[in-house]
Amino acid sequence: GSQQFEKGSAGNFLGVASFGQRLDWLYDRISVGLNAKFGKSTLADYSAWTIASDFGVMYRMKLYDRPFVLGATVQNIGIQTKFKDETSPLPLGYRFGLSYQFIKCDWHNFLLASDIAKYKYGNYKLAFGAEYWFRNLLAVRGGYVFNEDDLGDLSFGMSIRVDAFNSGLQADYNQSDFGEALGYDMAGAISVKSVSPESFRLLLPQNHHVFCPEHENFVYWENSPDPDVCDVVSYRVLIDRNENKLKTAIEDVCKNSDLKVEIDSDQITEDTKIMIPEVVPGTYYWSVVAVDKNGHATAADEIRSFVKSAPDLKIQELAFLHSDTLPDFDDNYQGEIKIVIANSSSCPAYDFQVTLCDSFDCKQIKIPVLSFKVDSIDGRSVLTRNYEWRTDEIGKHYFSAAVDPQETVMELDDKNNYKMCTAVTVPRGRIYANSDTLDTKKIIYTYCEVPIIPFVFFEKESAEVSADFYNESWLYPLPPLKIIADRLKMREELKIELAGFLDPTSEAGNKALAQERMNRVRSIFVDSLDVPENRVLFRKNYDVNRLRVARSTNEMAYEENRRVEISVIEKNREDELALFGPKEMDQQPLIMDGIDIHADIRAYIDVITWQLLLKQTKTGKIVNRMPLNLDQDSQTGIDRRDHIVWAGLNYEKNIVPLNQRYSYIMKVEDKLGRTFYTRQKKFFVKCDHTQTQELQVHLNQFDSPKEMFTFNEDRLQDIANSLISSPEMRVKFNGYSCEIGLPSHNLNLAYNRAETIRNRFLKVLKSKYDELENPPQSWQQIVDRVMLNLTKEELKRKYAGHPGGYNEPLRYYCPCTLNEIFYSTNDAYVRNINRRVDIILFSEQSFIEQK
Repeated sequence: GSQQFEKGSAGNFLGVASFGQRLDWLYDRISVGLNAKFGKSTLADYSAWTIASDFGVMYRMKLYDRPFVLGATVQNIGIQTKFKDETSPLPLGYRFGLSYQFIKCDWHNFLLASDIAKYKYGNYKLAFGAEYWFRNLLAVRGGYVFNEDDLGDLSFGMSIRVDAFNSGLQADYNQSDFGEALGYDMAGAISVKSVSPESFRLLLPQNHHVFCPEHENFVYWENSPDPDVCDVVSYRVLIDRNENKLKTAIEDVCKNSDLKVEIDSDQITEDTKIMIPEVVPGTYYWSVVAVDKNGHATAADEIRSFVKSAPDLKIQELAFLHSDTLPDFDDNYQGEIKIVIANSSSCPAYDFQVTLCDSFDCKQIKIPVLSFKVDSIDGRSVLTRNYEWRTDEIGKHYFSAAVDPQETVMELDDKNNYKMCTAVTVPRGRIYANSDTLDTKKIIYTYCEVPIIPFVFFEKESAEVSADFYNESWLYPLPPLKIIADRLKMREELKIELAGFLDPTSEAGNKALAQERMNRVRSIFVDSLDVPENRVLFRKNYDVNRLRVARSTNEMAYEENRRVEISVIEKNREDELALFGPKEMDQQPLIMDGIDIHADIRAYIDVITWQLLLKQTKTGKIVNRMPLNLDQDSQTGIDRRDHIVWAGLNYEKNIVPLNQRYSYIMKVEDKLGRTFYTRQKKFFVKCDHTQTQELQVHLNQFDSPKEMFTFNEDRLQDIANSLISSPEMRVKFNGYSCEIGLPSHNLNLAYNRAETIRNRFLKVLKSKYDELENPPQSWQQIVDRVMLNLTKEELKRKYAGHPGGYNEPLRYYCPCTLNEIFYSTNDAYVRNINRRVDIILFSEQSFIEQK
C-alpha cells in the first residue's frame, strides 16, 4: 500500500533594522552600513528563531568623471536555534561588488554592476547586471549569475518612480529564474525614498575667520549628491550680517527654492566654493542650501560666521620732540617731529602716502614739509618716522599729519587718518667765557674780621627795627645789636646811651618818632637780649635833626639820617674797642680774580630757570650751579642776557681742585617745562701761587677818609709789629666807597682813603722801627714790603665793567665772586661797611698743585 503523510504548514518571518553612515571624519568617500536581523521559522509543530547581522563598507569615487563604486559585505553573522534535534547553522557569506555609471544625463542613465559572493557550504557566485533609467521615471534592469548548479541564472526587473509628498515614491517589479525546482519567482515592492540632496557640511573658513582684501576670499562646502543620479544639484550661498535674518532666509529657501530673499548676498553656483562678494567690512553669517532641478532643497548642517575686514590706518601719535641742546643764534634746528602710523586692524595695508604740513601762527595756511610713501604695514603694527625740523620762524607752529590722504586704501574707519600737534620753537642761546684759562692765586686767611657799626637805621616815618640787627641771617651773620649786648654782659661796668634822629627832609620836628625809635632799640636790648635796663640809657639835650650825611641829596643818603646812634658813656679808646671793635670771623680760602662767563638767549616764551652749571671735566661731576639774572633786552622783547663771575668755589663755598680742567654749560627751562642745555665748553683753572693773609677793616666816615673809630690808631701798631717781626710778610691797602654819588667822585674817594691810611701806617711803622735796638732788616727793606697803592687809573681799569667796582662789599658777604653784590645796595648798614679800607697783611709762595 501506499504510505500516508500528514499535512502541515510552514512559514518564515524576518525583521531587519538597518543603519548607514558616511565617514566624513575619516574620509568622505567611505561609507559603512549595518543590518540587525531577527527571524523566526515554523514547520508543522516545530519552530526556531534567528539573530544575525550584516556589515558592509562602500567606497565611492569618480572614474573618467563617472561614478565608480566599490563595496564589500559580511552577511549572516549570528546564531539560530534548532527545530527539534539539530541546529542548522546560518550560511555565513562574503560579497564584493562594483558598479560604474556609463551614461549620466538628464534623459538617460545607464549603470553596469557586478559582484562575487561566497556562502558557507556553497560555491562562488559571479553575477553581472545592468540598469537603465529613462528620465528618472521608468527603469528596466536585468542580471545573470554564473557558477550556479542547482538554480537558474537570469533575472529581470523594472521600476516606476514619481514625486509624491515631497519624497520619491517608487514601485519595483522583479522576476528571477530559480530553475526546475522552484521555477520563476516574481516579487514586487513599493518604497519611499528621499529625493532631496544629501546632507553636507560647511568646510572653510572656520568660524570667525578674518578675510582681508588682498586674500582670496572664498568659502567652501561639501558636495551634496542627489539620490537621483540624473539630477543636477546647484547651491545657494546665503550671506547676511544678521544671524536671525539668515536663519529665516534658509527656512524660506528650503520651503520654496525659487523664493527671492532680501539679504546681503544670495548667489547660486554649481561649484562647491564661491568668492565672497564685495561687501562693507563687518561680521557676516553664511550658510549654503543645496537645490536640485525639481526644487528639492537641503540646508547645510550649520551657520558659520566670518569677518570681512580691511586695514584701519591712523596717525597714532604726532609730537614735537624738542632738541635738548640749545641751538646757537645761527642754528635753526628745533628737534624732530615724531609721526607714529598705526594699523589697528589685522589686515595689512599697501602703497599709501603720508604727508606732514606746517602752519605758522595760522591753522588755515598749511605748507607741506614732508611726504613719503609706505610700501606696506602689517596688521596690528606701527611704523615710526622722525622728521628733522628746522625753521627760522620763531613762535608757535601747528603741524598736521595725514595718512592715505588720497584714500587709495579701503579702510574700516577713514575718520582717524588725521592728527594735529602744536610745536613752539625752542630758545636759542650761547654761553662763552672771556678766557679759556683762569690764572689766579689762592688766598688763605689766618685772620679775618667783620666790623661792627653802632647804628640802627629805619624806614621813612617808621620806628620798626629790622630783625637783621638782632637775629642772625645770611645777610648779617653777626647782628650788631646782639654782639653789643653780649659784650655788655661781659663788661658789667660799661653802660651805653641811645640817641634817636630824624630825616629833616621828611620827618622834621617829629620828636615823638625819634623817641619811639630809641624806645624800640632799648626794648630789644632789655627784653630780647637780656641787658639790664639800668645799663641802656637815653641821651639828653641833643638835636634830633642833626644830619649824619649832609652833603648829598640822594634818597639813599636820607635813609642814613633816620637812625639811632649807640655810644659808650664816658667813652675812651679801650671801652669803645671792647664794645664796637670788629668781630673775628672764620673765612674759607678764596682765589683771586675769577672767570667771567657771559650768556645770551632768545626765547619766544618766558624762561623760568636759567642756570650756569660748572663741571669737573675729568669726573663729569657738577661742582656748582649758579642762577643767572633774566635781564630782558627792551629792544627785542625776547632776548635775555647776563654774565657771571665764578671764583672757583663749589656748593659748600670751598675752592675746587686747582690746576684742572673744568667745563661750563647753560641750563634753560621754559614755562612749558622743556629743558635745554648749551654745548659744553672748557677752561683751565691755573694756580701756582698761594697767599696767606690777615684782614683788618678800617671804616671811614661818609664822603671822607676820616676813620669812624679812634681805636683804629692802636690797631695799626699791631700790623706794624707783625710786619717788622716777619720778614716774609707784606702789607697792602685797598680803598672802597659806597654807591652814593658820581662814579668819578667815588673813585677818587676810594683812592684817597687807601692813601691816607697807608701814610698814617708808615708813621706808626717808623715809630716802631726807631724803638728797636737790633731791627731784623733795614728800614728800606721793611718799607719796601709796604705795597704801593693802585693809582686812580689802575683802579679805574680794575673796576671797569664790573657792577661791584670800588663799592665792592666785604668778601665774606660775597665769597662766590669778586664783582657782584648779592644783597640790596639800598641797605644803609651795608653802605657804611663799603666805606672802608681793607689792610691786608700777606705772604706769597709758589706751588704746583697735583693735577
